[in-house]
Amino acid sequence: MQENGFTSCSTIEALHMPVKLSASFALQSGRLEKTSTSQLTVLTDEEYNAGLSRLMKDIELKEAQNEDLTIGADLRLYATTAWLR
Repeated sequence: MQENGFTSCSTIEALHMPVKLSASFALQSGRLEKTSTSQLTVLTDEEYNAGLSRLMKDIELKEAQNEDLTIGADLRLYATTAWLR
């Protein structure tokens, strides 16, 4: 940006969204649909389906132990600002 005439360039973390939720809830609510997030859209259908199968098996194992499998994300969004000279 400085090479293009901007000054006081800075980047900050504008939003931090740590999330932890039940894997069963995430599946049932549609939060893990392939089109629900850009991270999942880059997977092939085979990779996505293999991941879902593995997740469902892990949920079943935890439920057999009377436990709840949780999944999480730690999303950070950044903002860059600058002034034009």
